[in-house]
Amino acid sequence: MTRSLLLATALGLAACEQRAPDAPVAPDAPATPPAETVTTGPLTITDAYTPPAPASGTGGLFFTITGGAEADTLRSITFAGAERSEIHESYDAGDGMHGMRPVAGVPVSPGGATALAPGGTHVMMMNLASALAPGDTVRAEATFDRAGAVPVVAVVRTLEAIPHVTAP
Repeated sequence: MTRSLLLATALGLAACEQRAPDAPVAPDAPATPPAETVTTGPLTITDAYTPPAPASGTGGLFFTITGGAEADTLRSITFAGAERSEIHESYDAGDGMHGMRPVAGVPVSPGGATALAPGGTHVMMMNLASALAPGDTVRAEATFDRAGAVPVVAVVRTLEAIPHVTAP
């Protein structure tokens, strides 16, 4: 297998695994600049990041949405640097296997925090136009039923700077 294929496979599997709630970041992990916080009307997007990914590969996009006074629903994500982007959820397929499937929307509770994270609901960016390298910034647009278009500004983090994920 090529190195790119191995990396793409590892990232895809990481997106399907569950995050250990108290897993530390590797102590020798290089510093990564924090992602921007974006507030548009009632919604706030925080801690947006993506792992490195090869050109023509698939990348994951993860962030937290904090809702306002009214419920809302995330319907889609657009990233100009990918052929397409989809919102996926990870699921237990039985017999120790896990999979991902597209979802039509992600509910955001009033005042609540909704995390898009490895092992749960997340964004897949498919057929990337160029590689995502550590330290790069990714700019996407999330579309919500109520809030409309909300920018998402994510930092590409090294694998060591991403909280570890473990198989369930």
